[in-house]
Amino acid sequence: MISIYADGSSNGGKKGAVGYGWIITDWERIIIAGSGGRELGTNNQGELLGAISGLEDFLRLELKGCVELVSDSQYCLGVASGKYVAKANLELVEYLKRLMHATQATVRWVRGHSGEPLNEKADALALRGRLKYSNCHD
Repeated sequence: MISIYADGSSNGGKKGAVGYGWIITDWERIIIAGSGGRELGTNNQGELLGAISGLEDFLRLELKGCVELVSDSQYCLGVASGKYVAKANLELVEYLKRLMHATQATVRWVRGHSGEPLNEKADALALRGRLKYSNCHD
């Protein structure tokens, strides 16, 4: 089983700098981890971009095996699995759905900020990505 942990980071409800992070693990080791960000975005966009980046790396690295997308964002997992119908971020959502189909990934929700080590690490990577684009390093 390959797990892709993904998270997003924003300044809260207002639009501003956004970051995202992802970790791919086979449960013996972290295969790859990364972060990114944008000067302007929403938290939901950060969540989607983290998932997209992780799934892209899974395909780019030509990893084999069953894959699950793990996130603390019910929104991200809901649109990725088709459970929720997106009303915004349509380009990102459609691309995420194509990646989910290509990888045949399942989804698993974890509670945010609950001490789950890899989710906490994905959160820290997302914060790092956001701070690169933030005017004030909160």
